[in-house]
Amino acid sequence: MRALRCLVLAFSFVAPLLAQEAIQHRFVATDESGHQILLVDEANPAKGWVVKQHARDLQLVGENRLMVSVNGTGRTAKNGFLELDLGTGKIVRRVEVPAFKKVMTARRAADGTTFLGGYGPKGIRIVQVDKAGKTLKTIDCPPAIKNVRLMRRTAAGTTLIGSGKEVFEVDGAGKIVW
Repeated sequence: MRALRCLVLAFSFVAPLLAQEAIQHRFVATDESGHQILLVDEANPAKGWVVKQHARDLQLVGENRLMVSVNGTGRTAKNGFLELDLGTGKIVRRVEVPAFKKVMTARRAADGTTFLGGYGPKGIRIVQVDKAGKTLKTIDCPPAIKNVRLMRRTAAGTTLIGSGKEVFEVDGAGKIVW
């Protein structure tokens, strides 16, 4: 009888777990080796989409849009960024910034400007563009920063740059502060 009580007690804990629906994810991703950006919707696979474009950095920027950095190796844009409609994957905005050999990362600031990071003619470069895509500021980073994969802006107005196995923090003039 005691064994039966234990079995009933165990079943009362396990049964609700078995009755739960499977978790279904909805996410966007960049497939660098496949040169594509995709939205996966496990609850409704028909709403998923794929855009054939090499991209590294992704950011939700409001108005049901996804901003992606592009570096000239895809089919839809050269160096700069795209904004895609999250519902359809259609390109709704394209901004190209000729100050780069290769853009690697893009970040939208709260004021609506966009910071792009990548390879300029003489090394790592950060460019800030306004809402219309016009260059506001160009920062050439010191030679100690040899590459850039991703960058993030800080609340203090500096920029963190992922560079190989190192992270650098630069100020508005490109000076390394950390």
